[in-house]
Amino acid sequence: MKYIVLCVTFIVIAVALTGFVRAQDDVWISSTLYANVSALADDGDYLWVGSEWGLTRLHRATGDISFYHERLDAGLPSEKLTSLAIDHGTVWIGTEGGGAASYDGTAWTVYNKRNSELPNNNVYALTIDTQGNIWFGTDSGLAKFDGENWMTFRSFDSGLPHNFVQCLSTDDQGNVWIGTENGLAQFDGENWTVYTTENSDLHQYNFKALTIDTQGNVWFGTLWGLAKFDGENWMTFTSFDSGLPHNFVQSLSTDDQGNVWIGTKKGLARFDGENWTVYTTDNSGLSNTSILSLAKDTDGSIWAGTPDGLAHFEGESWTETNTGILAGRDTWSRRANMPTERYGHSSIVLDGKIHAIGGSNITHGATTTLEVYDPILNIWTPKADMTMTRTNFSAYVFNGKIYAIGGGHSFERNPIKSIEEYDPVTDTWTSITDMPRRRMGLTASLVNGKIFIIGGADAYETSFPEVDVYDPLTNTWTTKTDLPTPNLIYQPLS
Repeated sequence: MKYIVLCVTFIVIAVALTGFVRAQDDVWISSTLYANVSALADDGDYLWVGSEWGLTRLHRATGDISFYHERLDAGLPSEKLTSLAIDHGTVWIGTEGGGAASYDGTAWTVYNKRNSELPNNNVYALTIDTQGNIWFGTDSGLAKFDGENWMTFRSFDSGLPHNFVQCLSTDDQGNVWIGTENGLAQFDGENWTVYTTENSDLHQYNFKALTIDTQGNVWFGTLWGLAKFDGENWMTFTSFDSGLPHNFVQSLSTDDQGNVWIGTKKGLARFDGENWTVYTTDNSGLSNTSILSLAKDTDGSIWAGTPDGLAHFEGESWTETNTGILAGRDTWSRRANMPTERYGHSSIVLDGKIHAIGGSNITHGATTTLEVYDPILNIWTPKADMTMTRTNFSAYVFNGKIYAIGGGHSFERNPIKSIEEYDPVTDTWTSITDMPRRRMGLTASLVNGKIFIIGGADAYETSFPEVDVYDPLTNTWTTKTDLPTPNLIYQPLS
């Protein structure tokens, strides 16, 4: 069997902006590295964050997060979210492929083509008008829902210029503004007014974003620049004749000072009516110049969603914020070397200190070594050795104790099924009940107080699909649903 060998002579501490989520038994969820924060909505003390990996509710003051996913205990019909809107404490969610959903903090309700008059299950835009009606923009038309009754609008039975509705907004007069793939419409509940490149000063007819400022001006983001309409006159802005950083405008918002925030494919701009301020990765804390979503919170602060996660503007600079999804940048710094050079070891954090356990080195082979690193003092301290040599294994913490699980006596073809428990109070190791099978190259994850043993291989290079679960309280093992694809797993799970 061929293993990936990592020679470690120093330690690097990575600070990752990720959160903890609660998983269901017997459910596997695929994810991508990036967050793609595509939707934001302010809800008083909370900010709702929609991405291609689910929904997050962020408490702005404390940073606490709640994460919702279609395959956890949430009622989301799809994990890929496209739009969000808030209606008196209820969050409305548009998804790609799953229709729409509402969540009032207790109950989820899903709306799709089967149980409603939603034109399509791809909901790309949401808005709530002054009467409390919910409007849904899909790629097959527009829909309105008053809580009981539905109305649908398509290009062949209304003034809608195109069936692919990409953005929505409402003004104080109750008009709904609809940006489509081929034209812009204003609807007052009875009459339609359509704007195109032929009857207005618009440069482009493909609308991606809408917002309305404090003066009632409507701002439009298109594939070819920005436009403003005051009810009579049009103004247009492109990267060639203004401070707009890029012509592809993906998101828009306004703040309490009357500034318009413009998220483009290559940079973020703030426009006060005369002056432009542009933010990029070079001059701010933004990690990505593609601004997918924007929102103003109750305190007047601006939030931006990017392919890399969520950023918050605090008046002068941008700060990345944990959203509970796989997002954010890592920061690295060189720290004190481990006393024992090794590879194939496991590292685990307990009481704010890093415990480096076992592994192998070229001189002595597999080891029993435990060394503990204090990141505040930047020093290593040797602790009691394990009862047996162990390499290419996994470790986890539960109830203040460390569990060293499986692995091998040597790096090649010598897997073991034993488990040891380390008590840091007494600095002792104790052998406990063996795993049901011998495993190397495995990983462990704690879910609902139980340790899930996942992946790995036996002495004959056969990868395990079986998932074994250890209950530390009862000292017993059970077997759960197999992995979809048997494999060695080197990355720990949260």
